[in-house]
Amino acid sequence: MLSDLEIRYRTASNKCDVAKSSSFPPLQVLSITCWGANSWVSVIQNCATTLTSLKMSIGDVRPFGTVLRLAFPSLRHLSVSETSTASDIQLQLDDPILQSVYKGLVTRKTPRVILQLSKAQYVTDLTLCRVPFELAPYPRLRTLCIQGGFTEMEADILSLPDAINHCPELQSIRYRCLSWTYRILRPNDQFKLLINEALKGTQRAISLEEFTPEAHHLPGSPLRKVCIRVPLSKAH
Repeated sequence: MLSDLEIRYRTASNKCDVAKSSSFPPLQVLSITCWGANSWVSVIQNCATTLTSLKMSIGDVRPFGTVLRLAFPSLRHLSVSETSTASDIQLQLDDPILQSVYKGLVTRKTPRVILQLSKAQYVTDLTLCRVPFELAPYPRLRTLCIQGGFTEMEADILSLPDAINHCPELQSIRYRCLSWTYRILRPNDQFKLLINEALKGTQRAISLEEFTPEAHHLPGSPLRKVCIRVPLSKAH
């Protein structure tokens, strides 16, 4: 039985049959591009009760200022990324057993997606990519992963001591430099030095480790995954 599904489409209208379909079996893993009219919402709604992993790539959604309220009783892993053309959207999620969260931007800018989790206090693993370190909602955090360009993340890393005060159970910080200038040799080593410098004086025994992108793929069986690509349709 199909349990993992990836849907990539861009549509300026609601005429997207695959997105409206309610014939999907109970999905456990869903990766979906959220673009155009809100037809993509129905896909998520149709399998919200069975999903354990959800990956959302949010672009130019319509209407602007969308507020999406969903309940995910089985969700354990959530990934929300913004493209360079992301519109304002508010995600209000009821997630009683959520464990890990990824929040990221394709390019550094002011985030336009507001993520509100009902049980953020139970999240133990958090990955932040080019977004500010807002850790107050995650008091039980044990692992924090940081991704971004060296220069664009420097100010955020210097704010780490204050940010981790909200996370008394934090045990490890994992890091990865995504871009650098010709003046910076071995950027991941420089990233580590910057984090070490920021953590001096905190008296916290927090381990540091470099990681690779493969470490943050959503759980799921690639042997059972189906990818559907829906072409751009014109508004009428």
